[in-house]
Amino acid sequence: MKSQEMAETERLLTAQDLAVRYSVPVSTIYAWNFYGGGPRLLKLGRHCRYRLDDVLAWEKTREKASTR
Repeated sequence: MKSQEMAETERLLTAQDLAVRYSVPVSTIYAWNFYGGGPRLLKLGRHCRYRLDDVLAWEKTREKASTR
């Protein structure tokens, strides 16, 4: 993996970034934080951040094979 690609996957995303990525309200992201079920998060003081690596890994677990 190139160093620029590696730096990109280590980027931290906010709840707002995830809401835009998934086209859901920010409140959905906060619900995932509270009840579980979303990507792994980093708690930095009162702030939550998401490593892009963790987000991509979580997305992989959400993939389903077509039933057709």
